[in-house]
Amino acid sequence: METGPAKLEKFMASCEHGIWGFVIYRSAYGPYSDTDFSAFIQHLKELVAECDEINGKHPIFQKLTWTIFEDRNQLENLRHAQIKKMFDQWCCSGSAASGQPRSLHSIHHSTLARYQFCLHVNQDSLDSFNNAKSESPALSFERTAFVNIVARRFPQDILEEYVDEEEYDDEEEVEDTYPALEGNTDADVGWCKTPLDSIYPSSYVDLCRNENWFHFYVSPPDLVGSRHGVSYDSF
Repeated sequence: METGPAKLEKFMASCEHGIWGFVIYRSAYGPYSDTDFSAFIQHLKELVAECDEINGKHPIFQKLTWTIFEDRNQLENLRHAQIKKMFDQWCCSGSAASGQPRSLHSIHHSTLARYQFCLHVNQDSLDSFNNAKSESPALSFERTAFVNIVARRFPQDILEEYVDEEEYDDEEEVEDTYPALEGNTDADVGWCKTPLDSIYPSSYVDLCRNENWFHFYVSPPDLVGSRHGVSYDSF
């Protein structure tokens, strides 16, 4: 069976990308947040380095790039929809394009995970990390600490690319009502909570095919993999 890093190498080679990794946005700022955020990122980096599939030695590890935005004046207390907008603006910028000088396609049109999904570290994320450190056994720590994954495009935009419009139009539309999450009552709000131990490389590789979002997504406050027995290597 092909490993996650091997799949990722193929994805990157297909579009001549030289770096990979989720872009990270920090919106939590407070008395202890600098220390908490630094510990959060350090732990995430350690998880990647110690991952069985990468183990710090696989060539793909050297291409992992940590792009982190933490400008308090711009980001403090932003919600997921606002983070989504900022991420979209970055993907359309020269700064994003400069990271992939050999790319075969415009970066803002790239379907790879780096330019379709970002990580959002808000206060809930930091709280889950701190609570996990104090309450969870070491072996289950990463399964209770989480980070938010935010989709750059609305789920219905992705759906239109993979659903036959005529077939879809023939189906009877049923308008369901869902609890509001940050004012959004859609079935898929475009972001979800993902355990830290599944971010790299599993979640990243899965989301390099963005139609996999529909298998990946679990409505908050549940965590990805918590309800449906999701296998992160099954997509």
